[in-house]
Amino acid sequence: MLKKNQVIEGRCTDYTYNGLGVVKYDTFCIFVKDMAIDEIGQIKITAVRKDFCYGRLLKIIKPSKQRVDPKC
Repeated sequence: MLKKNQVIEGRCTDYTYNGLGVVKYDTFCIFVKDMAIDEIGQIKITAVRKDFCYGRLLKIIKPSKQRVDPKC
């Protein structure tokens, strides 16, 4: 069972309809802002619901090939 403020490591596998990254952890789906598909990141759980959680990306451990640095 995940708890609020717990820090985990996970891989983003998909996007939601509103652009949040989907990370699967045990039986939970964790929705994370600013995470791209195939990225591995350190995630802090910010809210826990019955079947899913929301998290915040703390650190990118392995960036996705889709991620690009801005030119400016």
